[in-house]
Amino acid sequence: KGGPSKWMLECFFPVSPVYLGALDLHSCWVNSAALAELGISRDGPPNPIGGEIVRDSANDPTGLLFENIVFQMVWPLLSNNVDDATADAQLRAALDAYNSEGVTSAVD
Repeated sequence: KGGPSKWMLECFFPVSPVYLGALDLHSCWVNSAALAELGISRDGPPNPIGGEIVRDSANDPTGLLFENIVFQMVWPLLSNNVDDATADAQLRAALDAYNSEGVTSAVD
């Protein structure tokens, strides 16, 4: 009902899996390709304790995921796709960007 949906993402990314995490890391917006990659469909899985797969009236996932479904499925999948050297380089680039703007500390 006016919130983000997989259909919005598919206008721009119809084939490749797309994962857009919220800044607080407690929710994620994904397209159908990402839902398929995660094994999320009309038939399951059920919502985990403390998490939610937002579904429409036909029980189809809308592409909005909250809390434990993100922690249990999305972040582990994405972290397995990046080697340590790449993750270190990305973290260094982010910290350098923060520092160039005057930010002197960050909390993980």
